[in-house]
Order: sequence, then C-alpha cells, then structure tokens
Amino acid sequence: VPTDQRNSVSRFTSTLRRMLGLARFSAMTNMNTETVYMSAVASVVSKDTSTLWKYIHSFGALLLVCLQFYALRLVVTESSSPKCNSMTDCPSGTFCANNDDFSLPSCYDCAHVKPLTNMNQTKAEEVCPAALGIDKWEHREYLAFDHEELWMKSTTETTTLQQCISFLHCKETELDKNKDFKGQCDFIALNKSKMYEGTFLMIIFLALLWALPISQDVEEAATEERVMDHHLA
Repeated sequence: VPTDQRNSVSRFTSTLRRMLGLARFSAMTNMNTETVYMSAVASVVSKDTSTLWKYIHSFGALLLVCLQFYALRLVVTESSSPKCNSMTDCPSGTFCANNDDFSLPSCYDCAHVKPLTNMNQTKAEEVCPAALGIDKWEHREYLAFDHEELWMKSTTETTTLQQCISFLHCKETELDKNKDFKGQCDFIALNKSKMYEGTFLMIIFLALLWALPISQDVEEAATEERVMDHHLA
C-alpha cells in the first residue's frame, strides 16, 4: 500500500477516534500539515525567503480564507433567498421582489409582503381588478403568476400590478394566509411533513461525515499555530 494512502487512512481513523473519544494521542505529532497555510508559515519563518515573498505568502493565505468565507456566505444567501424571474420561481410561502440588498430579484418570505408592497386584502380588492383586468381578477385562483404575467428584472419598478401579483401569489401559496402571513416557515413545515426515521438517520450520518474534515482543519490550524509560535518565540 502506498505511503500517502496509509497516511491518509491513518489521519481519517485518528480523527474519527478523537470524535468518538477513543483516541489517546493526538495526530499533531506530524507537524507538517501539507497545506497552503503551512506553506505560508514556512515562508514567514524561513531566513532564506525575502520580505516581499513573505508578505505575498501571508496575504495569499489571508485572501484564501476570505474567499472561503465569501463562498460559504454566498451558499447561505442563495439558499435562503434564491434569485427569481417570476413568482412561480419561488418556493411555497415566498414571493419574488427587488430589494436594495441584492442586485437581482430574489425570493422573500411572504411575511414581508405587506411591508414591501403596502398591500392588504382590502386594498387588493379595491385596486387589483383594474390592474389585472376584470377577467383575470375573477379567475385569479387559476392564474399561474409566471414570467408571462410579470417578468421580474432588476429594472422592474414597483407598480400596482407587481404589488397585486405578489400579494395574490402569497394568498395562494402561504400556509399562514389566514394568520396575516405570520406563523410557521413553509419550507420547514412542508419538508418536515415528508421526513421519517430514515431521513433523520441520514441527517445524523451526514452531520458526522462532514464533521470529520472540519475537525481535521481545526487540528491543522492548531498545528500551524504551534509551529509558527515555536519559530517566532
């Protein structure tokens, strides 16, 4: 078996044992983590490296951390507020709207439909028949508010039609439409109703599986800090 493969298996099992509380010795006896950050540490503490390259390696490692943070933040943002072109692009209980926080239209929870559109049931019954047309208003329950009804773009201005479509879309899809759009999260409620014992088991398994590389990264960071403190002391 190749040496790299044995070392990889050893580190994996060592991390797993530490997570389970079975390991007695830390894997930090191998001080070379073979990462970009250890390369930066080696460059900084080396007397043969010029000052310019020390700064380049240091700022390069810092830039990588910033990029990782931005990527994770982007994943969270895109998951919670996905981009959309129409109301039908958004999951149940959310509507498509422009906001100063994003450059493109995004999906927002229907709990925000009143503050963002200044629309309620009484006002909708007054102004929406004229904005939609009498025929569409009378058959609004059967309308699909897709891009043919309203194509949301970054340049789309707030109009009565846009406000009516947003409000009516929430009235048709929101679970708490009879509670002023306030209450449970539709995404959690709808998906939780489809979960069973096997789903929870899979979530626990994936959580432990993803915890392994995170645990290893934490230990590698601690190792790199010890190496740098040793050389700078």
